[in-house]
Amino acid sequence: MPCDDLNQRPRPARRLCALALLAALSAVGADLSGKWQGTIPGRDGNQREVRFQFEAKGDRLTGKMLGPAGDSIAIAEGKLHAQGLSFKVTLQFNGSPLSLFYTGNFDGEQLRLKMQREGAPRATELLLKKAGS
Repeated sequence: MPCDDLNQRPRPARRLCALALLAALSAVGADLSGKWQGTIPGRDGNQREVRFQFEAKGDRLTGKMLGPAGDSIAIAEGKLHAQGLSFKVTLQFNGSPLSLFYTGNFDGEQLRLKMQREGAPRATELLLKKAGS
């Protein structure tokens, strides 16, 4: 039974669809929680390591981006939804805030993200794998 138009479905069908969505988000969240790492192209053409630590609960995503020197920046506006996930990281660059917006999909073993700098016309793609796998 599709969950496309919940307003047209009888009440039990709406409950069933809502429970199925909640169960799916919980399963994704359980697998998404933990440390993830990958690389991103730098301005000089060399690859730069990027690492995140996520904690997923229901449809909320929290965590931090981990820096090379052990520093970290909290992620904000983290969400899990049927289409994937999204979050924002705000860095300080030359004394001014710089927001990076991330959207992506998770398939259980890989996390494919698109990172777009605030005001930039294009996004950069990242492929992350769970640390230790």
